[in-house]
Amino acid sequence: MASRITRARQYHSSSPEDVTRGPGKLLSVSQAPFESLRCMFGLAGHGMSTFRYTLLAQLLVLAAAVRIVEPFHVHPLLSMVMRLVALGLVADRASTIAVQLRQIPPSRPLVHHFCTSMPFAAGLCTELILVLLMLRHGRGAMAQRLLSGAVYAKLLAAGGLCFVFRGRLGFGAADRYRARLTTSALVLGIASALAAVSPTDADTRPEQRFQVTLLHWFVYLGFILLYGDWYRRAMQEVTAGAAGCERSGTSGPACPAAFLATALVVLKLLGVWLAHGLIETCASANEPSLDFVVPPLASAVMDHAIDARLASHERVDLAWMGLVQSAFRTWFFARPAAAMMHRDVLLNAGRLETICTAAVAVWLCIPGVPRACIASAEETLANRKPDHLKGAGLLCAYAYLLRAWLF
Repeated sequence: MASRITRARQYHSSSPEDVTRGPGKLLSVSQAPFESLRCMFGLAGHGMSTFRYTLLAQLLVLAAAVRIVEPFHVHPLLSMVMRLVALGLVADRASTIAVQLRQIPPSRPLVHHFCTSMPFAAGLCTELILVLLMLRHGRGAMAQRLLSGAVYAKLLAAGGLCFVFRGRLGFGAADRYRARLTTSALVLGIASALAAVSPTDADTRPEQRFQVTLLHWFVYLGFILLYGDWYRRAMQEVTAGAAGCERSGTSGPACPAAFLATALVVLKLLGVWLAHGLIETCASANEPSLDFVVPPLASAVMDHAIDARLASHERVDLAWMGLVQSAFRTWFFARPAAAMMHRDVLLNAGRLETICTAAVAVWLCIPGVPRACIASAEETLANRKPDHLKGAGLLCAYAYLLRAWLF
C-alpha cells in the first residue's frame, strides 16, 4: 500500500498539471469533473485497495449471474445482501474522504477549522432522511421499527466495532492480522452453515438454491483474496516503522478540499439512495423483523463508518461521542418531524434503548473512567481528555426526555 501511494504521488508530482491540483489551488472548468471523480474513486494518491476492487467485481458478476438465471424475480435476501455490499463500498469510500478532509494543513485556518469540526459522519443523516421518506409514504410502523432498532445498531454494532478496533491496537501488527484471520474463519463457518441449510428447504426453487450457493462462494472468494496477503503486509508495516506512518499521515490530501467535500456529499446521497432501495426490498419481503435489523444496520454503516476509522486510529473517545450524539439527535428530531407530517411516532417504545444510551452518557461524564478505558499507558490526560461538557449536556437532555416519557 505504501509503495503504491508513493508511486501515485511521484506520478502526480511529475505531471505538468500538478501545479493546479494542490490544496487551495484553482482548477479550470474542464478539470473540475475529472478531479471530482478522482477524489471520489480514490485516484488521488489513495488508490482503491484489493478488497474494494474484489467486492466491486463480485457485486457486478453476482448481479449479472442472478439476472441471467432469474430475470424477473430475485430472492429478497440476496437482493438485500447485494445492496448491503454496495452500501459498504460507498461508506468505505466516504469515510476515506472524510479522513483526508481532516488532514487539511492548518495554513488556511478557516478551511482547516471547517474540515476538522464538521460532523462528516452525520452531515447528511441517513436515518433522519429514511424516516422522513417513510413518513411521507405513510409507513409509520416501518419508521417506528427503524427508530427502535437504530439505537441498538449504533451503540451495539458500530460502538462494539469501535471497541474491537481499539482492543486489537494493543497487539503487534502480526497479532492483529492473525486475529482478523480468526474472525474471517468464524464468519466463513457461519456463512457455510447458512448456505448448507438454506438450499435444503423443500419449497425452495432450484434457481433460489443456485443464488444462495453462488452468494456463498463469492463471499468465500472475497475473504480468501482479502486475507491472503495480510500477513505479508503486516510484516511490511513492522519494518516500515512509526516514522513512515507519521510522514504519510501528515502529508495532507492530494485533492483540494472543495472537491473532496463535493465527492463526500455525492457519496452520502448515493448511500441514502441505496439504503432507500434496501428498505423497499424489506417492504416487499413482508417481514417485520427485517425492518428492525436491516435498515438500522444500513444507516449505521453509512453514517458511522468514519467512527470505526477514528477508533482504528486510537480515537475511540471521539467515535463513541459521535455515536451517542447521533443517537440523541435521531430521537430528538424524529417526533417533531413526524408531527409536521401529521404522523405519530411513539417514542416511548424506545425506553430501554434510551436508558442504555443515557448510561453511556453517564460513562462519558465521569472524569476518570473514560481515560482509564480509552487512553494508552504512555499518553497523558492533556493529550486524550474527554469532553465532559458534551457528556453532561447530553445527560441532562436524556434526563428531561426520561422524565417526559416515564412520568
